[in-house]
Amino acid sequence: MMLGLGLLRVIHKNLNSRQQFTWDRLWQAYQRGCHSRFDPDTWQPELLWHLPLTDVQVLFSIVKN
Repeated sequence: MMLGLGLLRVIHKNLNSRQQFTWDRLWQAYQRGCHSRFDPDTWQPELLWHLPLTDVQVLFSIVKN
């Protein structure tokens, strides 16, 4: 919860300096996270270092639309 509140504070602070930020982009990123298959409890990054980023994104279903 603390991390989420800190993130919202940073976003709110940067709203005035960045015109390209939209709530739609934030919502899309949140939805990608909800639908991903990423589990930090079982994630072993050392097993994926040899893979290109695009392959890892497909593996965890976090590819941008």
